[in-house]
Amino acid sequence: MPVRELNTSTKIETAAAPPKPGFRLYHAPRASGHAGIALRVVRSSNGTVSRTIQVIARDPTRRERRVTVSHWPPGEGMPLASVLGRACAIRDRIKQGLDPYPPVLNEEICEPTLEAIWSRYAKTHGPDKKPRSHDNEKRLWRLHVKPHLGSKKPSDLTFDVLKRWYTAVASSSVANANRAYTLLNAMFNAAKRKWKEPWATSNPMEVLSAQDRKREVPRSIVITREQHLKLIECIRQHPAARSTAVKSKSSKNKKGADAGTLAQQQSANCLLLIAFTGCRKSEALDAQWGEFDLDQGYWTIPATRTKQKKMTRIPLLPEARAHLCALYEKRVSKTLLFPQARDATKSQDTLKRSWRTIITRAGLTAVTNLEDGTTSEFRIHDLRHNFGTMAVEAGVALEVIAGLLGHSQISTTQRYAHVHDRILKAGVDKMASHFEATKPKAAAE
Repeated sequence: MPVRELNTSTKIETAAAPPKPGFRLYHAPRASGHAGIALRVVRSSNGTVSRTIQVIARDPTRRERRVTVSHWPPGEGMPLASVLGRACAIRDRIKQGLDPYPPVLNEEICEPTLEAIWSRYAKTHGPDKKPRSHDNEKRLWRLHVKPHLGSKKPSDLTFDVLKRWYTAVASSSVANANRAYTLLNAMFNAAKRKWKEPWATSNPMEVLSAQDRKREVPRSIVITREQHLKLIECIRQHPAARSTAVKSKSSKNKKGADAGTLAQQQSANCLLLIAFTGCRKSEALDAQWGEFDLDQGYWTIPATRTKQKKMTRIPLLPEARAHLCALYEKRVSKTLLFPQARDATKSQDTLKRSWRTIITRAGLTAVTNLEDGTTSEFRIHDLRHNFGTMAVEAGVALEVIAGLLGHSQISTTQRYAHVHDRILKAGVDKMASHFEATKPKAAAE
């Protein structure tokens, strides 16, 4: 097997991987003082390369023991010197016939910090996630996990520590607290099940049960038909109602203003597509012309872009079809519906700025949540819920609405059942007048 010094990070990172799926071992030379320590470089069937530091030693009975010390890179919480020191300690214990993982070794040398675990999780799992999903994870880590728990080790995460952290985050947003909990849970599950780290014998997040976490109040926002029509009108007028005149004679400023106006127009067009189809924001932002059949009136969203990971084919309302036909006549990209103003090869990435202006004009900055009576602004995702509510009010069956909204489970669509029940109650109240005549007349005294 090849011999290679393992005393610097560069030498480890530049160790060549096998050209085909398989592994290659690099044994440290005896003269280095790291005899029995090896670098294992693996190329998987999909071409990805991983590196691990291993100990290969024999116990007093001459039985060979192979122990994975750490994956590479180990993260910020465990420098190379610590990894090699731990490897030497494990090697020596194997040769003495002792347990390779004594409690002191696990606590002082083996166990990384949460920041080191996150660093590895982001590198190994981030590329497999959708860009927006990974961006949300990075935001959760940066704002809600790292300031409180970044320097701690898994053994430090007692019930009291986790409860204080969860309560602090939930004081401003229960949703963020629950999503941050889910992120930490995924990190420890990866260490235990996929990385098979010796310190990850259990998931410390399990001590915080569902009873210890707060339940998110469902969001049930229903606007009137008049409010809906006003909102659509405000979206159509955006950004025409806003003064975008540029008084400067600088061509550079004019070009920047034109790009800004185009970006706002793209945002408005994207919001109309969401309102007319009930699609998710990400599905609209990344939409491509090849997915639409405007002659037949269908939109086929590939599985790679849907939340349920299944291809969705939805019929288009006449309003949606007319909107798309108008966009097609003025398209600026052959592939993307909503390209960026400064780079037509990339799709629009945000709608927040335009949305805030639109809901302010529409008077929807404070709408009531029917579940708990609190008020908040009408969100972009509420356009999707509003589409489902209007479908129920139009008499469309819940099973059909599930197909239109791309719900993989009918239970998700049950959130619109209260609207369905309200319509049924109104129908029964109307029928009550027809039975007035059948009531027995009161006996004359």
